[in-house]
Formats: sequence, structure tokens, C-alpha cells
Amino acid sequence: SFKKVSVTNSIFRNTTSGIGGAFRVQSCHEVVFKNNQFHKCTSGDAGGAVTVQSGGKAAYIPTGTGRRTITFINNEFEGNIATNAGGALQIQDEDASIPVDVTIDNCNFKGNKSKGQGGALYIANKDGNVKVTNTVFCNNSGLKYGGAFRIANNAKSLLVEGCYFENNSCDAQANALSIGIQQGKFDVKNCMFIHNQTTSSAGADSGGAVNVESGHGDFTNCKFVGNTSSTTGGAVYLASPLAYVVDGGTFNFTNCLFEGNKAKYGGAIAQSGNNHAVFVNNCIFKENSASTWNGGGAIYVGSSCKGTDVKNSIFNGNTAD
Repeated sequence: SFKKVSVTNSIFRNTTSGIGGAFRVQSCHEVVFKNNQFHKCTSGDAGGAVTVQSGGKAAYIPTGTGRRTITFINNEFEGNIATNAGGALQIQDEDASIPVDVTIDNCNFKGNKSKGQGGALYIANKDGNVKVTNTVFCNNSGLKYGGAFRIANNAKSLLVEGCYFENNSCDAQANALSIGIQQGKFDVKNCMFIHNQTTSSAGADSGGAVNVESGHGDFTNCKFVGNTSSTTGGAVYLASPLAYVVDGGTFNFTNCLFEGNKAKYGGAIAQSGNNHAVFVNNCIFKENSASTWNGGGAIYVGSSCKGTDVKNSIFNGNTAD
């Protein structure tokens, strides 16, 4: 085991490996990747360019480490491929006894592909704080659970701020961002989701831009334009199973724009099996569409949902056919 692994100012091209096309890092106190480029790397398993894992054994972690950190700053990932999770980058560290905080800042994920989850980025974390900021995700694709970014397991918190998602695609559950953090809290702020599209011909996807499988949280100052789902939630799909309900947990949309999004049910936002209340305030819904007459051109709320409160918002030109 190592206390710190640092990779800086390097370029990796056309590398191939079983796990982590260029790098596989296991069980460190601190991991730092800064100012690197990863182009056309391939993994036969997870992490097309890089995978960071806990190793699954406490003995791999140096004693007395306390809270650990994984940081990626100013890195570029382009054209990387993974057979499993994380077309460019996989971080799978789920040891709650020595939790790890993850920071992804000012990175660029372009044209990466996963044949599993997370077309560009996959994070599985338990009791850690995850921050993805000022990062671009364009033209990435995944088979399921997040064409660009998938976060799973029981992260303590998730912040996605100042990020741009465009032309990402997925066959099932979220063409751009897939959130499944159980009882964790998320904040998505100042982000743009543009033209993220489904590739499913079987109608298996939900959430043209974002799918919240579990967790609760807020969307603030975000734009959702031209996203598409073949089933539910042209822009956003919400679910919160009873097993993961948090007392006082809510979903909040504040100062958001939804324009030109499309789905069968819920042109902009759809809910099904959602046990957290939804609050929409000061939002604009413009020319979103549902392809069924009872689908809700802007918002669809299933009968098993807790409820939705809409205030100070504008609805213009939304349709349900």
C-alpha cells in the first residue's frame, strides 16, 4: 500500500489493460491526478483509462489514515473504452469505516464509451462526499445507468456544479447523469443539459438528462434543453423507493429552464414511485412534449407519488398528443 499516488503533466495514448486501461490504483490514503491527457485507452473490465479501487481488504489501507481523498483536476479523457463501468474513469471505493472524499474539477470527458454503467465516469462510494465541478461531458455513451456519469451506493453527499452535459446517450436510465445514492443528499447547480438522447429502441430508458434512482436533493439554476427519453421524463425522472426515504427529504427545482424536451410521459419531469415531495419554484417550461394524450406535456406525476407543489413558474407551448 502507498500513502500517496500522484500523476501529473503526463499524456497516455492507445494503452490497453484488463482493469484500468492506463492506470489501476488500489488502496491509498491520497490519490491525485492533475494536468494529464488520456486518449484512446481501453480496459477489458472497468475504467477505460483509470480505475481507483479500495482493494476490498482493510490491510491494504495504511493504518491511522482517517478520511481519505481522491482528486482529479484539469484532466482530459477522450475516446476511452471500458467493457464494464466507467468508459474513462472508474472510482469504486466503498469502505465506510475509512471513507473517501472524491473531487473531480475542471476535467473534460469527450467521446468515451462504456459497455456497462457510466459512459465516461462511474463512482461507487459509501459515506464519502463527492464533488464534480466545472467539468464537461460531451458525446459519451453507456449501455445503461448514465451515458456520461453514474454515481451509486450510499455516498454521504453529491455536488454537481458548473458542469456541461451535451449529446450523451444511454440505452437505459439517464442519458447524461444517473444518481443512485440511497439516502444521500445531492445538489445539482448551475449546470446545462443539452440534447442528451436515448439510444433505446425497446423503450427501456427513463430520464433524458437525469435519472434519480434513489437519494433526495435540489436542482438550482439549471438548463435542460432538447433532451429525449423514449419513456418517462424527457429531462428528469424521479424515484425514491420506500427503503431509501429520508424524513424531511424533498426534491426541489429552483430557477430552472426546461425547453424542448420530449418523452412518452412527462415531457420535462416525470415521477413514478416517488416517496419524497417535489417543489417547483420560479421555473420555466417551454415547448416540452409528451407523446401520449395523458402523459403530461411538462410534468407527469404517477398515482403512487407523494405530491408536487408548483409556484411562480411559467408554462408556455407544452403539449401532450
